[in-house]
Amino acid sequence: MSLRLPAAGLAVLLLAFSASTVMAAAPSAAPGHNKIQCFDGGDATCTLNSKGAKGSATLVVNAGGAAGVYYLGYNDSVYGALLGDVTRLSFQYTGDAPTAGAPRFSIPIDEDNDGLTEAFAFVPAISCNNGNGKVDVIGDSTCLVYYAPDGVAGWANWAAFAAAHPTWEVALTDNYLFAIADEPGTWTLSNVTIGKPGK
Repeated sequence: MSLRLPAAGLAVLLLAFSASTVMAAAPSAAPGHNKIQCFDGGDATCTLNSKGAKGSATLVVNAGGAAGVYYLGYNDSVYGALLGDVTRLSFQYTGDAPTAGAPRFSIPIDEDNDGLTEAFAFVPAISCNNGNGKVDVIGDSTCLVYYAPDGVAGWANWAAFAAAHPTWEVALTDNYLFAIADEPGTWTLSNVTIGKPGK
């Protein structure tokens, strides 16, 4: 069953490259099973599929809709981790060709270590694809990272982004890190992996 986000949260998800907005949902206690959760809104659906070691979900998005997946809870303690300490951030996808912003990772960034999101960093599949439908933000040095407040066209990769901001963290208290599609298309996301050292 999908999680329907409140209007405020959905509005954030529909902003592909917002510089300073935040989601309404906040990380909560871990559910005991490291499975992805769905969210959707507008003219879009996210459907969890039963197969796959880490679970998978099919996103069907029409104009004005948004759908995606996240982990419920503090997955591998990634929330509050320094950007340079994040060592796993990937998903596989099949379906339509990626668009400018879909599917993509949206990562809440805490610039001043107060636990709250200043803005989201984005890593879209269209500029981070190993040729086999895998988005591997940490392991693929060609994955571009976009963070509008920096005023740059795009960081060459996660390592460059993290090196430029050594004290920044993944926001701890007010947002999830999620994979999302908010442009028309159909994709199945699987093997969504998020983590930091030792996990």
